[in-house]
Amino acid sequence: VQAGAGVAAATFSFCTPWMWCASTPVYVDGTERGDAPVVGRHYVGPDHFRTLGIPILRGRALTAQDRPGAARVAVINETAARELWPGQDPIGQRVRFGSGGGFASPDSLTEIVGVAGDVVYGRPGDPVGPDFYTSYLQFTWARGILTVRAAGDHLALVPALRRAVQEAGVGLEVHDVRSMADRSREALAGERFAASAVTAFAALGLLLAALGVYGVMRYSTEQRTREIGIRVAVGAEPARVLGMVLRQGVSIVAVGIVAGGLGAFWLSQLMAGMLYGVSPRDPLAFLGAAALLAAVALLASYVPALRATRVDPVRALRSE
Repeated sequence: VQAGAGVAAATFSFCTPWMWCASTPVYVDGTERGDAPVVGRHYVGPDHFRTLGIPILRGRALTAQDRPGAARVAVINETAARELWPGQDPIGQRVRFGSGGGFASPDSLTEIVGVAGDVVYGRPGDPVGPDFYTSYLQFTWARGILTVRAAGDHLALVPALRRAVQEAGVGLEVHDVRSMADRSREALAGERFAASAVTAFAALGLLLAALGVYGVMRYSTEQRTREIGIRVAVGAEPARVLGMVLRQGVSIVAVGIVAGGLGAFWLSQLMAGMLYGVSPRDPLAFLGAAALLAAVALLASYVPALRATRVDPVRALRSE
């Protein structure tokens, strides 16, 4: 596969981002204990980090020399380094896994040789846990995932990839071919639907709020027709009448925004599971929503206010 035209890099692994991955207890320095932390377990190829664009922050990556007969080694993510060896250098530390072929035997101490950047596995928005990467050349499972970084059109590579796998050995089958973008869209499908539904209801609520403000302001202005007529008759400028009506509308909306903001702040934690990359109490989101509501309310108040500036004082005084 790596030798194929249009292939920038390729790796073999047991799982990829956006899917369930294996896990195992890990015993630091091989000391077995009941409260051993559970870590993510990844059986990967030598070019895994280059293929997925995962940076090596310290030490080295896995290589083709990490194979049977060589010392067992592992690369950990930044979260594992921080949680398992706080304030220490994890490079050179040794662990033993609670499961995973030869890595789980009593004499299978595995040395940490590198620290890689964190990667989100599982559901989007889940916290990153400690992850350990070992060479699939030293141990892996019969089922795995071939990940290819394409130099050009990834769809054009699929027929050649199938042929390469079939030529590699009898009984190998390729199925479930998808791009990483497709995997991410499927993983986010539930969140996207929820976000779309919330957006639709929010737009409907905004429309109803605008119609409500318009109706209240129009009714209030009609009730004050005589007052406005008197003001115009004694020389009130149209701009002054416009400002008076708009101030009334803005004051009503301001009370609603404050009350709604307090309610939204109290209920915001219920939305935490639907958000990614933003806090449920993000101040910019609250300020943006308040500004949008104020702008819509001002626009809805403007039409009745503009009608008020055009009141004929004679007709207004004769209306009662």
